[in-house]
Amino acid sequence: MPQLTSIFKRLRPGRNDCRPTWVPSLLELLPPELILCINDFLELPDTICLSRCSHHLHEVLRKPRLPAGDTLLKTTMLARIAPDMPHLFYCSPCAKLQFTADIVHPSVFYPGAYSSKKPRIPKRSKYCPQIDACRRKAQSDRIPLLPLNHCLLDFAYSFAHCHLMAAMKNHYHGHRYGPTAESLAYRKVKLLDIDPFVTAMLSVDSRVCVPGRGTDDAALVLQTQSWILIAADIDDDIIVDWLKSSKICHHTVVNNRPEDGDTTRVTEDWGFGHGKDHTSEHLSCAVCGVEYQFGLRDCGAHGKGYVITTWMDLGPGLDSNDPKWLDIITSCPHIHAPIVSSEVSKMFQEASRLQNRDSDPADLNQAILIGNRYRRSVRSLRRFLYKAVPPIRRYLL
Repeated sequence: MPQLTSIFKRLRPGRNDCRPTWVPSLLELLPPELILCINDFLELPDTICLSRCSHHLHEVLRKPRLPAGDTLLKTTMLARIAPDMPHLFYCSPCAKLQFTADIVHPSVFYPGAYSSKKPRIPKRSKYCPQIDACRRKAQSDRIPLLPLNHCLLDFAYSFAHCHLMAAMKNHYHGHRYGPTAESLAYRKVKLLDIDPFVTAMLSVDSRVCVPGRGTDDAALVLQTQSWILIAADIDDDIIVDWLKSSKICHHTVVNNRPEDGDTTRVTEDWGFGHGKDHTSEHLSCAVCGVEYQFGLRDCGAHGKGYVITTWMDLGPGLDSNDPKWLDIITSCPHIHAPIVSSEVSKMFQEASRLQNRDSDPADLNQAILIGNRYRRSVRSLRRFLYKAVPPIRRYLL
């Protein structure tokens, strides 16, 4: 019997042998006096975060404690910890660290009080307003969202900062946690019940762009396309009236005022009877830098398609106070002086080339709309309304 016990112990290693080898960091190898000298130049949130790294640093830094009732210090500390934790993100409305795996797709919005298509949210994140669509709608004034609007579609894509942070964390840490940049793509098609000769479509695509050699310069660029497929026998004046309400961003709106310059020239001077495709130059908002372009595509017997393409540089995404993010979501009085720019669209095209993906979804969107192909390529929500999450190209073959 003792021999069998010894053989079994040899075959089954002990618990101590299975533990990973602990390797101290370079900071822990420094003398305690030098660590205290470094701590003198740090703020209190940085000291508390540093003391949570290991037991040794916790003892050397004299066990700093978080003062009770100091909400500002708590939120500052959590905001600094969150970028280094790939599986968590900091939610400012609830002042907690939430799991990135619980983030739902931006197209999942509160469907209604009596709808059976509500998303399944884990209990740990049920009361987070950025994850729970019901609470997100109730606290929409506290959660800034991107201005992704369509003049003929209702609110369809609620992109919050948690989606930006989750996509960029997946880029930095290797696509292991939560939604990726590729999974944020979206298509929505709607037939107008008031006019069966008009079809509206909103498409969203995203790419992680790295302008420089380092990953610190990476940014998420969002490309949106708003389509209006119009039958050939509709009056041009009615079309122009619809396009007046098209909103590019919080600062630029398509209308017919004479001082609008290029925007008015595109919507009125082109007309809709040329029988060929037209594309404007790349324009950019002078406040937030959102780049946009107008296009008119001839769809043959199916009519004509009016396209508004926008490119948004959302920045690195790890800080909710990033200037690029704040400029896009902040509202201010509308301006009517677009500038010519094509930097953001070039970033999107270069990232698409490196990832072997299409940079212009206009051909794919046109293929979905022509001949009612969206009825078999996208999922039907209810009458006259369809949506799809990628990939959908395989259904068009």
